[in-house]
Amino acid sequence: MSRPAPARPYGSAVAAAPQPANIADVLERVLDKGIVIAGDIRVNLLDIELLTIKIRLLIASVDRAQEMGIDWWRRDPLLSDDQNDLIEENERLRQKIESLESSNE
Repeated sequence: MSRPAPARPYGSAVAAAPQPANIADVLERVLDKGIVIAGDIRVNLLDIELLTIKIRLLIASVDRAQEMGIDWWRRDPLLSDDQNDLIEENERLRQKIESLESSNE
């Protein structure tokens, strides 16, 4: 024989316990929305500012960063495939300068 469920007062609800988020869910949320951490460090001596360090850290996915207008990695020659093109162009320009200098002598 089954036992009946215990009676609950009218209007009461059972609150669901919050489920712990795993690291993948947290990381997905942070990368999707982005997070900014900002801070300033100042060193003063007798009301004279000797040193100021401004720290800004943005954590976001590449897609989210591009939506915000941040795409410095596309123009950075150390991070893009254009580095070889720049090296070749630099070498051509050096040779041209040498030839112009030798023709002027």
